[in-house]
Amino acid sequence: MGFTEEWERWHARRVEALTAPFGPLSSLCRGRAYRSATSSDVAGLSWVNPLDAWANPLGALTGTGSRSAPGALRRVVLDTPLRGLGSYAGLTDQQKTLLGQEGTYGLGLSQVEEGAIRVSHGAMEVFEPHPDWVVPAVFQPWPDGSSVPVEVPSTKSGTMTLTLVGRVEFSLPDGGTTGLAVSPLLQGELHAVFVDLSRRNRFPFRFLRIPAPDDDNTTVLDFNRAVLPLAAFNDRIPAPAPPPGNVLEVHVTAGESHPQPDVSDILEYLDS
Repeated sequence: MGFTEEWERWHARRVEALTAPFGPLSSLCRGRAYRSATSSDVAGLSWVNPLDAWANPLGALTGTGSRSAPGALRRVVLDTPLRGLGSYAGLTDQQKTLLGQEGTYGLGLSQVEEGAIRVSHGAMEVFEPHPDWVVPAVFQPWPDGSSVPVEVPSTKSGTMTLTLVGRVEFSLPDGGTTGLAVSPLLQGELHAVFVDLSRRNRFPFRFLRIPAPDDDNTTVLDFNRAVLPLAAFNDRIPAPAPPPGNVLEVHVTAGESHPQPDVSDILEYLDS
């Protein structure tokens, strides 16, 4: 299986989990957020985006400020097919109301060619996968295998605690060496919350799951699999901001980029 095909299968499973009936995007779980969030308007987030302190972050890194951020984006539609309901026109008013509550604007129903009904949750921008963003890394645990609790702001309000167990050190595609503090997951996997230059005017940070290190503490970071936290889609779910220092001073043009809750095309269909 090729690199792109493997990534597409992985992301298809990710989208399927997000859009599952009664899943994270359903009305039972999702808060009534009518627009996507950026670093300046995530509800309750008191974290200061470190990018805001740089008047010209590209200029600071390149000396010219003229380099554009590479990376093509694709639009991934987030909708849930509902089988066995027939056509939208054949539903009762009560059925339309109940199903409409599942959509982003309360009217997120569309009808595909075969007549099946789908509930729309908008879309998200995702960078096209590229093997350059799969980088080898070395896990450096804290001395004596200790863990350090760090309080960080929450996207809802107050703070959350991240338990940090060390750093992963790696080289970026442009040759620079950097690292991220990480938390433990089950079965030895690691987890990083990070921000990078691609986050300007986008949801401010992303999550990255890292395979369990080998016996020599080596692992691999696949930034193509960086994901938006559920808080980007569902304002009832809290998410921790990055710990201090988890800032990559490059455009990480890989992984999920930003939610797009715009369903104007579906509203236009319903009005026709």
